[in-house]
Amino acid sequence: PLSALQNKYTLVHFWGSWSGPSRQNHTDLKKIYKDFNSENFEIYSVGFDEKEDKWKQVIKEDGIQNWKVHVVEPEGTKSDLLNMYKVKYLPALFLIDEEGTVIGENRSYEQQRQVLQEKLE
Repeated sequence: PLSALQNKYTLVHFWGSWSGPSRQNHTDLKKIYKDFNSENFEIYSVGFDEKEDKWKQVIKEDGIQNWKVHVVEPEGTKSDLLNMYKVKYLPALFLIDEEGTVIGENRSYEQQRQVLQEKLE
């Protein structure tokens, strides 16, 4: 669960294997993960996919399997989780600080990088 990542900066990444923008976003997120992966940072990846096999395949194809936390939401876009977070489009990103507070929502790659540099370096 997400609560297991307390005391870390966590980038919660909502995406779908069927979403072109989600998959394009993986390139930038891999760079962030490579540069900031440490005891104090993790990506929590949530795939909104009704087809778990496709979700697993895309994780491998896009090279994001080394992220420690991958969760699939088998209800896909019918999931209540999207409504809870007021997500209208995928991908969606939420940066959470070590206290569990959302400190950034849907920031660009450059903005995410800047905040993480300030907080983690």
